[in-house]
Amino acid sequence: IAKLQIDSERSSKESKTWIEQLDKLKKSYNEEKISIDESMKLLNVKIQELIIEKEDEYQKRINVQDINKDLRLTIDKLRSQVDTLKSKSHQMSRSVILDNDNMKNTINELNNNLNNRNKTIEKFKLD
Repeated sequence: IAKLQIDSERSSKESKTWIEQLDKLKKSYNEEKISIDESMKLLNVKIQELIIEKEDEYQKRINVQDINKDLRLTIDKLRSQVDTLKSKSHQMSRSVILDNDNMKNTINELNNNLNNRNKTIEKFKLD
C-alpha cells in the first residue's frame, strides 16, 4: 500500500506538473494568438491603405489619360482649323491676284482707249 501511495503521490505530482505545463502552453498559445491577431489587424490596415493608395494612383492615371485624350482632340481641331484658314487664305490670295490682274488689264484697256481718243482728237485738230 505504501508503494501505491508513493506511486499515487508521484503520479499526482507528475499530473500537476503536466497540468502546469499544459496551462503554460495554453497561456503561451493565447498570448501568441493575441499577438498574431494584432499583427493581422495591423497588416489588414496597411493592406487597406495600400489598396486605397493604388486606387488613387489608378484614378489619377485615368484622369491624365482623359486629359490627354481631350488635348489630342483639341489639337486635331486646331490643326483642322489652321488647314481651313490656310486654304481660305490661299483662295483669297488667288482671288486678290486675279482681281489685281483684271484691274491692270482694265486700266491698260482704258489707257489704250484714252490714247486712241487723244490721237483722234489730235487728228481733228490738225485737220
